[in-house]
Amino acid sequence: MKEKYQHWEKLNAGRSALIYAIFGLIWILFSDQTVVILFQNPDHRHLAQNLKGFFYILVTTLLVYILIKSSSSTIRQQEAKARLLAENTQDVIWSLDAHWHIQYINPVIENFVGIPAADLLGKHVSSICDEKTLAFFKNQIPVPIHPGPENKGFFAEAELLHIDGTTIPVEINARHMFNKQNEVIGIQAVSRDIRERNALQTQLRQAQKLESIGTMASGIAHEVNNPISIISATAELLTQSDSIGDDTKDLLMQVMHQSENIHQIVNNLLGFVRVEKMPKPETIQAGIPLLKCLELAKASLQHDHIHVEVHTPEDVPDLTCLPHQIQQALLNLVQNAQDSLNERYPEADPGKQLHLSLSSPDAEHILFTVKDLGTGMNAEQIEKLFDPFYTTKPEGKGTGLGMWILHQIVKNHQGSIFVDSKPLEYTSIGLLLPLNFQTVSESYTPTVQFNSSLFASSIPETMQGIPAV
Repeated sequence: MKEKYQHWEKLNAGRSALIYAIFGLIWILFSDQTVVILFQNPDHRHLAQNLKGFFYILVTTLLVYILIKSSSSTIRQQEAKARLLAENTQDVIWSLDAHWHIQYINPVIENFVGIPAADLLGKHVSSICDEKTLAFFKNQIPVPIHPGPENKGFFAEAELLHIDGTTIPVEINARHMFNKQNEVIGIQAVSRDIRERNALQTQLRQAQKLESIGTMASGIAHEVNNPISIISATAELLTQSDSIGDDTKDLLMQVMHQSENIHQIVNNLLGFVRVEKMPKPETIQAGIPLLKCLELAKASLQHDHIHVEVHTPEDVPDLTCLPHQIQQALLNLVQNAQDSLNERYPEADPGKQLHLSLSSPDAEHILFTVKDLGTGMNAEQIEKLFDPFYTTKPEGKGTGLGMWILHQIVKNHQGSIFVDSKPLEYTSIGLLLPLNFQTVSESYTPTVQFNSSLFASSIPETMQGIPAV
């Protein structure tokens, strides 16, 4: 761009010089002869020569003025185009002097750092970069010995510092500027926001992780289902023996039932990490998934001294769903609530409460609610709650897949999720499902709502003693 502009300047200067030379040559060749022909008297001729000189000065001055004005207009047009491009691009364009002070920066910088461009002129670049980033540039950017095409500049990722203290990841492409003595006089740079690109890269990595889990889950399914089938078959054979009592037979029936649950959980996991044919929906009593979930978690909850309150009204209509998936979603919520309560109350405590409820807010939906008085969540944690591999649990205690699987289950049922939480107070999560679910829709995305009036009006009276949703 710089070479083209210099070439245009040379052409414009050459054109101006040529016009001036042609006009001067014509004037010299014809003006004297014209004076001799028109004025025979020597006094008149002398006066005419003087007037001719004044006229020449006037005309050449006017010509130079016209040429300069034409060139200035063209330069202004070029500058206006460059300014329009710089001020309307979404990338930050800036230049620094040799001491890292900002000489120019376009208005879009305000979207990055929250400070108008005019307020940054003359300031040190550290006003919009943290010290770590600034030190990196000063230490890592080599100053080239010679300017020219071989000076390819430098390319790096860094962070701009917003006025509120947050950082914006950017990609910087920059080159050194030189004077006529080939001395470095500053840096020109273009910075691009890469938050969206980073988010896409994160999604890609998550997709690759899920693909790996799919491969691993296939092997796990084989390794788990085989021994579980043997356990279930053995328990079934023992129930047919006359030498064991009724209490033992009841325990064996529980073993068989829970073995089937394990089998379904493994199959559900396979269904979420690879495309598999979904089972047909079943119509059941709406409270069954909740009660079966409690059967699985009862012993663990009692061990941790957690007080459980369940509200399942009898007039709730039947629910058409994939029962094992709903049970797994509720179990995930109960386990998260248990971990939250244990973190807030390591020992037995009157506040160590878990509330489960079932209600029908309208004629077409059923609402499962799980509420605990544990550690709660802040806004940032809630925002990432359903991201795969995101967990607030200590390392080694959580995979970050539980709430993601819950989200997929609600998606399969074309339902909605309600979340309300306050740090160190409570967490309430509601699953709103249609009563007459029929088929799985791959294109459906469940809505996630916060502080919903529907959710609030559905909390049973038995839960009014804890903070309101």
